[in-house]
Formats: sequence, C-alpha cells, structure tokens
Amino acid sequence: MNKVAYLSIACDADPDIDPPYRKVPSKENAEHIWQGITVGIYTLRQHLKETPVVSKYGRLPVTWLLRSDRQIYELYGNAAFCFRRFENVWKSEHEHGSEIGWHPHLYRWDEYACQWTPYLAKDDDLEILAECLNSLRQCTDIYAVRTGWDYHSNRLMGFFDREGLLVDASAIPGSIHSGTWFHNWSGTARPPYFPSKFDYRRPAESHEHALRILEMPVLVRSLSLPFHLICFCYHNLRAIRGFNVNFTDWESARWQGVFISRRCRPFYEAVHQTLAMSSEKEGIFLTTYFHANELLSLRGVQRFIQNLENLSCLTERIGYTLVPTTLSVAASLVKNRGLTSICHSNSTQSSEDLL
Repeated sequence: MNKVAYLSIACDADPDIDPPYRKVPSKENAEHIWQGITVGIYTLRQHLKETPVVSKYGRLPVTWLLRSDRQIYELYGNAAFCFRRFENVWKSEHEHGSEIGWHPHLYRWDEYACQWTPYLAKDDDLEILAECLNSLRQCTDIYAVRTGWDYHSNRLMGFFDREGLLVDASAIPGSIHSGTWFHNWSGTARPPYFPSKFDYRRPAESHEHALRILEMPVLVRSLSLPFHLICFCYHNLRAIRGFNVNFTDWESARWQGVFISRRCRPFYEAVHQTLAMSSEKEGIFLTTYFHANELLSLRGVQRFIQNLENLSCLTERIGYTLVPTTLSVAASLVKNRGLTSICHSNSTQSSEDLL
C-alpha cells in the first residue's frame, strides 16, 4: 500500500492592502479592500473546476484564516467583521470541506505616522486577542491559527494552548527575519511537533513540559550553496544599509519558505526535499499557504494550480497517495496516529468528526 501524504493548504485572509486609516470611513467602503475574499476565492474555484485536480481528489479543502485582532476591531468596531461580512463566502467554502481558522496580527495605530505599525515582542496584546478569539468563536468553531508575519513567542504560544487551539501553522523551519516585522524559527525542523513550554521553536525534551497545541511547520526548501551564499550576502548587506544589527547567520540563510501561489520551482523543490527526508511510515504532512489578494492575479491563480498539479504528479511518482485536508484534521491525525484507518476516507471530512 502506498504511503500517504496529507496536504493542508491555508490562506491568510488579510485585506488586499494595509488600511490607510484607523477607522473605515463609511459602511459603503467596508469591503473595498477585501476583494481577495469577495472576488479571488470565486475565481480560484472556477479555475479549479477546469483542472483534473477536482476529478482526482474531489473538492479542495482550504483552511481560511480570518483576521481578528486589534486592527480589525478598531477599523470596523467588530472583531468578527471578517466572518460576519463575508459569511456567504464561508458558507460556500464549508461545502468544499473547508474550515475557518484565525490569523491574528499584532498591529497598533501610530498617531504620529498616521499608519498601522507592527507591535511585536512587547506584551503580545493577549487581552484583546482573547476577546477577538471569543468573538470569532461565537460565529464558528476555531481550531487552527497562523500568526501575522510568522511572529511567535513563548507567551503567545502558551496563550494559544490555554485557549484550546488544536494547531498552529506559523513555523518556517530555520527562518529568521529581521526588521520592522520579524520572526525567529532558528533550529525548527520540518516535522510537526508539540512545542516546549520554554521554547516554541522545538519539541519539548523528556524533562520539559510539552504544550498540547501542535505546531505544523510550512514547507521550506534548503538552498544549494550558490543560492545560500547569495541569500546570506543579500540579507546582511540590507542590514548594513539599514544601519541595524539584525544580521542573518549562515545557517538561517539556507532556508527559504515557499508559497503554493508563487514560483513553481522553489515549491517543487520544497516538496521533494520534505518527502525525501521523511522517515514516517504511516504518513507525512505537507503544509503550505498563500494570501487572499494573490487570487486577484491570474498569474497567482495559475501558479497555485500548477503547483498543485506538480505536487500530485510528484507524490504519485514516488509512491505516495495524496490526501488534501484541513489543518485541524491533519493535526488530529498526528495526535491520534490513526492514519491507516482513514487514509482512503473522504478528504473533506470535517474537523468536528475527529475532535
């Protein structure tokens, strides 16, 4: 029997642009920066109908990660705006086997600059995030989360764990990004893991407390030496020009996150490397993501579909059965390890069925 590769595709359902105001000017303007949701999702579904992907795997489930945070609350006066305003879209997506998750950003309005700016590595805004999550949960079940800018901290991961979230998909193995927004996933490996209470970037050791939330890292590729060197020099030259000390070390420059909606070669290499390095006998987990506004570009939609088709061909060629599913279902499979018993079941099984 073929080994199984579980594919989870998530979407950061951000606005199309950074909102240039603190409060939306009028109700009539409430949707104009959300065309990725109102137009892009429909466009993607229409193009998918014309591909062999649907006939081969059925309707493609997506984990739609909705914004609900200080920025959304202050803009619209409703932390659940992204669900309630586009509820018809999410109802339609539920019929495709999709789920709704959470994508919080840590923004604050800068009165001096008159713009929203990242507010990272301070208090993590836990109080308002708790209120936002509660608002979303009054609309629908929320089990999956991915943070804005892939930022994380021990406090934030602990908060997610206490709130009963099942899975986090923020990790970009080995990646370190510096600047106005930043993240640090140094030392994080590719397989899913239960984070240490003391270091969100790695599994808990035998003597440590492990969190119950599962971290499911997204796909990355390891760069060949020439590209590794170019990336290392580029990031550090940029740091010098920016007069900061946020230099990239040699090891972190080797890892590059990939998107299903972008260039095909890096995505293919990331999948191939992940499958080649896997030692799992029961199943392997492939997690990737994209942004809603990328669906407004025909090229973005075409690359999405091409990457999906390339992934299908690759897994079939090397002896894997590809099973598209949501983040929550994939996380439940990891936790239960009940892989072989359902690997041929409907790939659009809801997360509630496994919780």
